[in-house]
Amino acid sequence: MSNKVAVMDAVERPRNTILSIADHIWELALMREDAKTEEEKEAIQEELWRIGDNELALKVDGFGAFKRKIEAQDSWLAGEAAVCQRSRKRLEAALENVRNLLLYVMVKLDAKVLEGRATKITKCEGRETLKIDDINLLPPEYVNEITTVARIPMKDAIERALKAKIEVPGAHLEKGEAFIQIR
Repeated sequence: MSNKVAVMDAVERPRNTILSIADHIWELALMREDAKTEEEKEAIQEELWRIGDNELALKVDGFGAFKRKIEAQDSWLAGEAAVCQRSRKRLEAALENVRNLLLYVMVKLDAKVLEGRATKITKCEGRETLKIDDINLLPPEYVNEITTVARIPMKDAIERALKAKIEVPGAHLEKGEAFIQIR
């Protein structure tokens, strides 16, 4: 198969994903190295530029649009979660108001129990709970004293020293894994 036929075959092959575009660019780059004439090299180079300007740019823009869509959905869901949280607080407050009203009615009626066909409401006495007024006034037998000594690294100072090529025993700079950023 001649290079011209191979270029045409490579040009006409459908490319739907960024991986297939990358494979196609790689194939064309190899073909450009093997091209025998300047005309073939120029044709391959033009195709590479076209792919870079059109297809790859569209795919990259697609990733950007996808990211913005996900961020918009996340933002919308956060707003909906806030609305739901406010609604929940209103419902909890309404339930507390109903409970207080029922307690008021039961106190006025001097009733310990109100019964319906499917529901029973019982007035319960308050439970005793411990409240500490002043921990410093408590006798020692009622207090656990915990003393801790913590060594907290001064990360900013250590990082500055290491970047200035000053050795800091027990610490080192480590390059993180590669990542992508979509803006």
